Amino acid sequence: MYDRKRIAQNKRTSTYTAKDFDLLLDFMDRFQQFVTTPNILTEVSNLLEGVSYQSIPVLTILPELTKDFVELHEPSYPVMTGRSKIFIKFGLSDVVSCYVAERDYVILTDDLKLCYYLQNNGFAALNFNNLRSDYLIT
Repeated sequence: MYDRKRIAQNKRTSTYTAKDFDLLLDFMDRFQQFVTTPNILTEVSNLLEGVSYQSIPVLTILPELTKDFVELHEPSYPVMTGRSKIFIKFGLSDVVSCYVAERDYVILTDDLKLCYYLQNNGFAALNFNNLRSDYLIT
């Protein structure tokens, strides 16, 4: 949001490009509602922690970006113990995403294993890299 050139320059986002960012925004335009979880927001916060742009912490933009998101909460202990095999395989944030998928939300991820798991279990999931493939292979 601050500087598109920094997408490819930042070590945490260097596998993506400004064109990927445009693709993500175009994809998001197709939806009226965005859903997240505290687990996902924690991961995003951790990724942005310590990153600044022109001496402004990038974290300052996160509240504005997510103010209209619906935040779904799943208590961690029941998730970890109720789906222990999935939890061990994917971790807490991803197993909570499985619960979100069960509520008929589309899951967008760049985690191929999670995406395949969700799709193979009848849930709507897209791997962001599949969206990118149209222009990656041309």
